[in-house]
Amino acid sequence: MNKSLLQQIWRFALVGVAGYIVNACMVEALAPAMGPIWAQVLAFPVAVTVTWWLNRRYTFGASHRALHHEWLRFVLANALGWVANNGAYVWMIFNMPLAYKHPALAVAVGSLAGMVFNFAMTRQFVFKPSIREKNNMQNIKKIYYYTALVSSGLISIYLFFYKQFNSNFSVLFGDPYDGVIEAVLVGHWYKVVSLLHHWNQPFFFYPHVNTLGYNDSYFIYGLLSLPFRFIGMNILITQEFVHVIVKATGFFSMVWLLNTITAKKSYINFFGAALFVLMINSSNQAYHGQLLSVAFSPLLFGIALKAITSIDGRDKKFIVWGALFSIAYVAWLLTSFYMAWFFGLYCILVFLVALVVDYTSIKFGIRALINNKKSQTSFLGLFFVVCTTPFLLIYIPKLQQTGGRSYLEDALFGSLRPWELINFGPNSLIWGKFFDILSAEFPGYFRGGEYAVGFTPDIFLSIAVLFVLYFFNKNLKLTTLQFSMISAGVIGLILPISIHDYSLWWFIYHWIPGASGVRLIARLWVFLSFPIAIAITIFVHKLNSSHHYRFFSFFFVAILLLGQINTSPPINLDVRSVLRLLDDIPASPKACKAFFVLEPAGYSSGDKYFDDSYRLNIEAMLISDHVNLPTINGTASFYPPDWNFSEVPKDNYLARVSSYSQIHHIENICEYNIKNYSWKINPFSEELK
Repeated sequence: MNKSLLQQIWRFALVGVAGYIVNACMVEALAPAMGPIWAQVLAFPVAVTVTWWLNRRYTFGASHRALHHEWLRFVLANALGWVANNGAYVWMIFNMPLAYKHPALAVAVGSLAGMVFNFAMTRQFVFKPSIREKNNMQNIKKIYYYTALVSSGLISIYLFFYKQFNSNFSVLFGDPYDGVIEAVLVGHWYKVVSLLHHWNQPFFFYPHVNTLGYNDSYFIYGLLSLPFRFIGMNILITQEFVHVIVKATGFFSMVWLLNTITAKKSYINFFGAALFVLMINSSNQAYHGQLLSVAFSPLLFGIALKAITSIDGRDKKFIVWGALFSIAYVAWLLTSFYMAWFFGLYCILVFLVALVVDYTSIKFGIRALINNKKSQTSFLGLFFVVCTTPFLLIYIPKLQQTGGRSYLEDALFGSLRPWELINFGPNSLIWGKFFDILSAEFPGYFRGGEYAVGFTPDIFLSIAVLFVLYFFNKNLKLTTLQFSMISAGVIGLILPISIHDYSLWWFIYHWIPGASGVRLIARLWVFLSFPIAIAITIFVHKLNSSHHYRFFSFFFVAILLLGQINTSPPINLDVRSVLRLLDDIPASPKACKAFFVLEPAGYSSGDKYFDDSYRLNIEAMLISDHVNLPTINGTASFYPPDWNFSEVPKDNYLARVSSYSQIHHIENICEYNIKNYSWKINPFSEELK
C-alpha cells in the first residue's frame, strides 16, 4: 500500500468522523421532537453533503465535473454504503434500548459499516479525473442502474410495511389469533434446528403425532427466521422481518424475470416489480402471512424458464435448473400450499395457451425433450418425486383424515361474483372514495375480509387497452411467452367466479390434482397479482416505446402505484399486548411432560364464539413455544380425531382434559393458570387414583 493511498484512507476516516459529528449532533437535537427515525432522515443528507465537500477539498481533490454532477455521483456511489449505514442504524434502534435512548451510538455503528464500501466507491467513481469518460461510462451506468434498483426496492418495501416501520415494529400484520398461530409455526422450524421438535411435530395437540398441517407449514419462512431467532429476537418481530424479506425477494426476482420476458434491462421493470409488491389485494390479505409467499412466483417462474431454455443446451445446465426448480417448488408447497398450488395451476394454463397459440414450437420443444434429454428428464422426474415426499407425508394423511374440501360446500362457498373483480376495499389511497360510493350505491355486493381480493379500475383499464392494441395494432407484437402469461392470467380471473352456483372451477376441482385441498378459491386472485403486474409492465413498455405517449406513461405509472398504497392495512397484532402473556412466566416444573392452560388473560376480540374457540388454545401455543413444553391445546387447519378442546371455556373443560389424559396415558400433565402465573403438577392425580 503506497503512501498516497494511506494518506487518502486517513483523511477519508477523519472526514468520516466530521460527518459523524454533524449527523450525531443533528440526530440528538431532533430526536426528542420527532423520534430517532425521522431525525436520521433529516440529518443524513446534511452529513453526506458535508463529507462530500471535505473529501473534495482535502482527501481526493476536485474532479473535472460540475459541482452538482460531482455531488450527485458522490451520493450515488455511496448508495450501497448508505444501505449498510442506515440498515445497521435501524437494526440497533429497534433491538437495543440503549441505542434507542442514545441514537448517536447507532450512528457510530452505521458509519463504520458503510465506511469501507464508501471509500472504494468514492475513490474509483467520483474523484478520479484521470479516467476518461468514455471508458468509465459503462461502470457509471451500472452504478445508476443498481442504485435505482436498490432504491426502488427499498421504497416499495417501505410503502408496503410503512405502518410497521413508523411504529418501530410495535404493531404487525395479522391479529392475536392468526398472527400468533403463524409466529408459532414459523418458530417451529427454529425448534427443529435446535433439536427440540421433530420436523413434522410441533408442540401442540400432544400426544398426537405428525400434527404439522399442509396448509400452514411455513418451511421457507422458518428457514428465513433462523438468523433473527439465533440473535434472540422475539417470534412476532421475527415473523414480520421474514415477511419483509419475502417481499424483497418478490421485488428483485420480479425485476430479473421482467428483464428476461421483455428482453430489456429497463427502469420500467422496476415499476412492474413495485406494482407486484404493492398490489392492494396482497396487503388486504396480509393478515394471512402465507399468502405473501406469492412473492416467490417470479423466482420460480424464472427458474422454470431457465430449465426450459436449456433443453437444447448442455445436459448439466438443464439438470441443475430442473433440480433447483424441484427443490424450490416443494419447499414452497411446504410453506404455503395455497400459493404454490395456484402457481402450478397457472403454469398449466400458460402451457395450454402456448400450445394453442404456437403448437409447432411447443411440439418441437417436447420432441427435443424426448429425443435429446430422455434420461435427464427421467432423472428430474424421479428427483421431483423424491423431493415431494416430505410434503406428501403431510398432505395425504391430512387429506384422508379430513376428506378434503367439497366442491359445493367449500369451493362454491369460497367463490366470487363478477362484480367482485373491483372489490379492492375502501383503503386505496386514490380509489378508496370511489369504492365507498360503489358500496353505498350497491349495499351488500362487496364482501369484506377474505373476499376483498379485487383490483383497482386502472388495472383492468390497462389490461383491456393492451389487448385492444394487440389485436388491432399490427405494429404491436407480443411473444408467445408474453401472450400466454397474460392470457393465462385473464383465464385465472374467470375461474373462481360463480353465477347461480355455476362455475368453471368445476373443471379445475375434478381434473387438477390437489384442488380438493383448497378451501378458499377466492385467494387465486391474490396470486394473479403476479401475471397482472407482468401484463401491465408490458403495456407500459409499449406506451414508452412511442414518443407521443412517454409523458402520459409517467403519470399512468404514478396513478397505478399510488392506487395500490393501502391507507389502512390489517396491522392488528400489538406485539407488547401479546407478549405480555410471557412476562414473569415461571419455568415449568421439571416433572411436567405436557401441560394444558386455564384462564385466558390476553386479547379478546369481543366475539364470544370466536374467543371460546381459539383464545385459550392460541395462548397455550405461545406459552409452549416459550417454555419448550408440549401442550394438549392448540389450533390448526385441522383437528386430531379425538381432540375436543376447541370450546375450552365450557363448564366441562376440566373433565374433558382429565378424560383425554387417561385415554392417552399422559403422565405428569401440568396445569398452567395464565392469570395467576402458576403451575400445578398432576391436577387430576386424585381423580386418576
